[in-house]
Amino acid sequence: MKNSIKLTLLIVLGVFFTSNAQVIIGGGVSVNIDLPLPNIIIGKRAPAPRRAPAPPTPRAPRPVIHTCNSCNHYHSLGTITNQNRPDGAQTYHVVNTSIQAGRPYNERLLFELDNGESIVLIIHTSVPNDYNYHYHGSHHSNTIQAVLLNGQEIPMHSAALSLQPNQAVINLHSIYDGDFNGTVNL
Repeated sequence: MKNSIKLTLLIVLGVFFTSNAQVIIGGGVSVNIDLPLPNIIIGKRAPAPRRAPAPPTPRAPRPVIHTCNSCNHYHSLGTITNQNRPDGAQTYHVVNTSIQAGRPYNERLLFELDNGESIVLIIHTSVPNDYNYHYHGSHHSNTIQAVLLNGQEIPMHSAALSLQPNQAVINLHSIYDGDFNGTVNL
């Protein structure tokens, strides 16, 4: 009896509160839903404000070729620190490097510094497969023949150079001008 009362109540409610709506779902499937239709109110909306177009992105400026021998614009390839000298330590930024061929088996390794000075190592290569050079080395090894600062030879106690494919590591110990240590990209 309880089931028949529930069924009767559902039928009565279904008769009084029926409405028809149809929803079509893509793919040819349709579903009937008995829900009341909503009231649709169309109001006027203010038109959306027009946005100004975005400014064009600026182009990258053309590269400026800057040739200046007296200003401080430079790209450092590395540093050489001159320590233990009478007037205190000095750090030099290397702005250019080059290797110049000299007499047979002699080369000049040139370091141009940011202050306009230069350090030149005159080296003798006996063993081309060895990257290391020493001051007063044996005749079977690569040697550092001389070290020049601004064209003037600096007397050395000892010196070492590791001339690798991408960088040079120097460790120079002079008698009067202190020690020169640094790493420079080639």
